[in-house]
Amino acid sequence: MVYRPFRNLGAGKPHRAREGMYYCLRFILFYQLVILLIVLVLRPMLANVFSGDAEVVGLTSQYLLIMPLAWSAYGLFVIMNTGFNSAQQTERAFFVSLLRSVFLIAPCAWLGGQWVDFNGIFMGAVVGGFCAVVVSWVFVNRSYKQIINLQPNSNT
Repeated sequence: MVYRPFRNLGAGKPHRAREGMYYCLRFILFYQLVILLIVLVLRPMLANVFSGDAEVVGLTSQYLLIMPLAWSAYGLFVIMNTGFNSAQQTERAFFVSLLRSVFLIAPCAWLGGQWVDFNGIFMGAVVGGFCAVVVSWVFVNRSYKQIINLQPNSNT
């Protein structure tokens, strides 16, 4: 599903590629919302799978409460990175991936751990992930605007 919309770039139809990317992003948001609801409902049972120790169950339960949001951010990020790669902008894909991992998620998780303790690490990772989505969103929209402006008769 991810790669099919981006085939339109090779066919000289960047509008359709961008529209396909938007559909993929909406699907990821819906899908991750469903996953979040499932994890929230099953969280107590899932936490008990890992250990019978109350502390481990509590920490696992907290993780399962916060981290599905980070999974959503990652799904959105992967779709946009695929858009960069299909537009033959691998340098941008690498840049935003590096930015996400090293300069956004890691520092935000560290800061969260400093400010809020253990749960802050997870919260910081979520914040860093969504910051990366925003940065990637800005770059991918600029890229597609450039591609569309370079294409003759790109409205087809």
